[in-house]
Amino acid sequence: MRNTASTLRRLAVGFCLCLLALLAVPAVSAQETTAAIQGVVTDPSGAVVADAVVTATGDKLLQPATVKTDSHGFYRLNALPPGTYSVNVEGSGMKAKATNLQLNAGDLPNLNLKMAVGAETVIDVTDSLAIVDVTQSKVETTVSNEILQNIPKGRSFASVIPFAPGARQEPLQSTSSNRGGGFQIDGASDSENVYSSDGINISSVKSGGVGVSIPMELVQDVQVKSSSFEAEYGGALGGVVNIIQPRGSNNWHGSVFGYYRSSALNANDQCGFQGTNYYTLYSTTCGLRAVPGQAAAGRIDAPYEYFIAKQDHYRVVDPGFTLGGPLLKDRLGLFVSYVPDFIRIRRDANFTGTNPGPRTFYQNTDTHFALARADYSATSKLHVFASWTNAITRSVGQLPNPESKIGQTNSSASTDPTTFRSDGGWVAPSAVYSFGADYTINSSTLATVRYGYSFQNNESRGTALGLRYQNSGTASATSTVQTSTGETVPTAYRNTNGFNNIGANQPTAYDAYKRKQLTGDIQHIQNGWAGTHTFKVGYSWMRQGTDTQQKFDYAYVQIFYGQPYTTNTGANVCDSIIAANQSAYPAGVGTTPTGTAYTSTYGTCRGKYGYFSVVDGNSVLGKASGDNQAFYIQDGWQVGHSGLTINGGVRFEKEYIPPYIPSAPSISFDYSQKIAPRIGAAYDVLHNGKLKVYGSYGKFFDLMKFGLPQGSFGGNYWHTCTYTLDNPNYGIIVPTAPLGSDGVRHGCGVSGLAPGVGSNAVNDVNGTGGAPGRFVENTDFRAFNNSAADPGVDPNLKPMQQHEWVVGTEFAMTPTLTFAARYARKRLDWTIEDMGLNDNYGFYIGNPGTTYTDFVHRAVPNIYAKAISNNVSNASAFLNTNGICPTCPAQPKAVRNYDGLEVSVQKTVGSKWFVKGSYTYSRLYGNYPGETSTFVTDGSGGRHSPSNNRSFDIPTMQFTATGQPLGGPLPTDRPNTFQAYGSYRQRWILGDSQIGFSQAAYQGTPVSTAIGTIGSTSAVQFVEGQGNFVKVHLDSAGNLISDGVTKGYRTPAFTQTDASISHYVHISSEHENRKLGAEINFQNLLNQHAVMAYVEGLTTAAANLTVPNSTNPTGYDYAKYETGWDYIGLSNSLARNFSNQYGKPNIFQGARQIRIKVAYTF
Repeated sequence: MRNTASTLRRLAVGFCLCLLALLAVPAVSAQETTAAIQGVVTDPSGAVVADAVVTATGDKLLQPATVKTDSHGFYRLNALPPGTYSVNVEGSGMKAKATNLQLNAGDLPNLNLKMAVGAETVIDVTDSLAIVDVTQSKVETTVSNEILQNIPKGRSFASVIPFAPGARQEPLQSTSSNRGGGFQIDGASDSENVYSSDGINISSVKSGGVGVSIPMELVQDVQVKSSSFEAEYGGALGGVVNIIQPRGSNNWHGSVFGYYRSSALNANDQCGFQGTNYYTLYSTTCGLRAVPGQAAAGRIDAPYEYFIAKQDHYRVVDPGFTLGGPLLKDRLGLFVSYVPDFIRIRRDANFTGTNPGPRTFYQNTDTHFALARADYSATSKLHVFASWTNAITRSVGQLPNPESKIGQTNSSASTDPTTFRSDGGWVAPSAVYSFGADYTINSSTLATVRYGYSFQNNESRGTALGLRYQNSGTASATSTVQTSTGETVPTAYRNTNGFNNIGANQPTAYDAYKRKQLTGDIQHIQNGWAGTHTFKVGYSWMRQGTDTQQKFDYAYVQIFYGQPYTTNTGANVCDSIIAANQSAYPAGVGTTPTGTAYTSTYGTCRGKYGYFSVVDGNSVLGKASGDNQAFYIQDGWQVGHSGLTINGGVRFEKEYIPPYIPSAPSISFDYSQKIAPRIGAAYDVLHNGKLKVYGSYGKFFDLMKFGLPQGSFGGNYWHTCTYTLDNPNYGIIVPTAPLGSDGVRHGCGVSGLAPGVGSNAVNDVNGTGGAPGRFVENTDFRAFNNSAADPGVDPNLKPMQQHEWVVGTEFAMTPTLTFAARYARKRLDWTIEDMGLNDNYGFYIGNPGTTYTDFVHRAVPNIYAKAISNNVSNASAFLNTNGICPTCPAQPKAVRNYDGLEVSVQKTVGSKWFVKGSYTYSRLYGNYPGETSTFVTDGSGGRHSPSNNRSFDIPTMQFTATGQPLGGPLPTDRPNTFQAYGSYRQRWILGDSQIGFSQAAYQGTPVSTAIGTIGSTSAVQFVEGQGNFVKVHLDSAGNLISDGVTKGYRTPAFTQTDASISHYVHISSEHENRKLGAEINFQNLLNQHAVMAYVEGLTTAAANLTVPNSTNPTGYDYAKYETGWDYIGLSNSLARNFSNQYGKPNIFQGARQIRIKVAYTF
């Protein structure tokens, strides 16, 4: 037994030493992972004591940290891992000791020690000493491990972010169906936060937000910086969220545990069903849909319903362990943890088409989380570490849409059940490696170096092969399509919405993102220069890159039965088809299959049966990488004995965003363009560490994500060839999809018709020419401009930036009770977005509000070539050097203004209970929500597309129908919010029982009215401004009638109660830490169902205002859109359908979830 243990010990030591050797390998961002203690040592008379020996010991410290006081009696202990400490001081025959000092990452408490002669003076910091960090002006919160163990929480570290000042989880910042992710900090969007693990950036390289969801067992503390952080931190306009990793100490400790969740425990969440695979969620609209089999009739939209799905049979099991301790006492500590997550889903469905009958489907998703960390104290001055965090997910088994609980039509019913492959799924490996060293050069100087490497990938499995047809029309519009002779679609071609003859045929071979980071700094303490200075000088380097291959196996055809098409390449490109339709179906002449007279609805851009598109995209191909560099200088100056500390610094950054292909543009910023000054001050009002007031000013720059270059610099291919559907037999639509010059098959080429899909004559409304329809246009949704005459990126582009002013106070009313207040004023200065005249004339990258991006007033010569390729008449008119709308107002710049006043009270962790409550009164106002779009009209909200979301795509989007620039409360503005959390522990003869709680109460968010203007219903105008809702009804003729505007319209208040209960029994009288117990965690304990968003689109199609080509070759009347237009009157004259889903709730609060845990700890 002893030999086995010795062998295992040697193997473990060897493993850790191998990890440490990797320190020689090249990349970490400068996130705080340690703390420090400083103070002045005095004798009984109050005189300072030089050369006294100050020693700190702690539960996470392998070796005691020791330093001598300088000639001013000052000491500072650096690089202390978070934990509980005792501090001893000896000198000149005197002693003093402080115990129970709790340190979190980033803490720098002033601990002044007065020594006594003879008996040692002992201070219990927890019980007798109120300490406020009076030297720092930054605002940060650390949710320590002690708190994490006692409060209700999710499985991911991100679930506790809302406990920080100014932070909350916002449904419209998330893309998941249950809206459980997405975090807003002081008004900034999720993509503008930086998420890191022990200093390594784990944000998504492509889109921002949390890139790796790390479970709680791999976390010791969670630190959130909300504002005023120092110059060493870059890339965040929102907050900096950092996971502090567990580490081994001089005592072995650990746990064995298991979690369990199931459909038997949880409520039936209509917003949380899984889709075809676990990676793709079933619904982001919580069941709201058009009723299958009931299409739009005339101007009457299809009726809506809420699909009530049956609950899946599922269970989730998370077994795991943690283990930490010394491999070499006082030298080498190890921590390891393994936490797999096993999800098993069973779904029953009934099919009515090919291979009809009931079927049962299974989906298995396994994730393996692991952490290994080694800490080595080579000497009392040198500490090195290495860590590895791993997560790999495998999902297998495709699912149809769920069956209805109340007998409603399943939209998957007409699909062949064999298209849902049992081998279909995906694999997503990710890993984070970090290495670092802290070297104490002398009592005044500390050198630190960090390197990190992170990797994320996603690959599909079991993807279908062949030509895919998908019915994307109204829910079952095939039986009610109105034709010239009154016939309906033949039975053979009728399918429900969502029908697919095969599954998705666009496999992802790999979608890899990598990040390397290297950071080094030197910190020096200098006394005697009018006080004490803490200087820090540092440099950081980061390389981000991607390598992706996602392409169609063959071709993809979308069929839109019974629907009109809205053109993209120009308002007039379909005029000849519309004229032919109007000639064949004159309004008021002839009858529909239901016996009613034709209206102008049938004189639209569509065929007898609707339209279809050969969709070639969005394919992602290529690799790219870019470097970012920064250096910074900062100083924390404690001004003499005045109680004033001034924290100042400046950060210089250099950034490069690469192209995917040589002909595409790129973006680069030099050091002179990204200069970020930071200045703050903190004052110890009472000179006893109990009351602090502080203030700060700072400028912050964003770090660009790779979604923009992927979509705009040649990484995407997306052409769509659209035709009228004049023959109901979609089987004759057979693209050949030949190989392109890039070696990839393309169903829709770079111009003209889809290869293999011909076009009938314009007047052939009945499809007698043999082709399935008449060609309308070839749209390039990823066109970019890059010429010397008209560059695709503004040569004077400014980086995205924000400035802030913050003031606050913190008061320790008692040793365990603290009051805090903070006011933050944050203003967005510039953002970067893609913009153009419409979706197909090429997008430009610039700062909204500049001359370059004012496209209606300046010449855009590249549009000439693009217009020619899409056969727009009078293309030469694009050479107009005065712009297409001289009378239009200037385009506004991006505005996002945040003002927030927060007050909080905290009872710190004690022997039985703790609680923290905070109230925030805030205002989030402007025209731009940020890099994550929270407009529900843009992909249902939560769209993580930094610098290429919808906000500024088209000039008309930044004005209201009353001709005013867009502005008002932004979609996540909640003026009044309250958050509280805490726990109570009771020790009794049977062990320890604990109850934890979390309570949120938020005011509702603004609701607006939107109408699509140019191109699509997502390119909208908020016609009455943000937060103003138009009430309407239909008259007997189907015309829209306005019933007035409700100003300041909002969703109902959001409240949620989470709770946890645990009980642990001590099973050893000799070992306090040996416990056996169970926990139960309730999310949304009361199973509340607050409405969190409404459908804001008033009509089902864009209300395009057109003008003659000779006046404006685009065909769109920008002047009316931007100076005022009658949206009700135009919708009626164009016979636009009122959306029956308008004003209906489409996002709800997630239902109650219950999680059970059993554990043994030692």
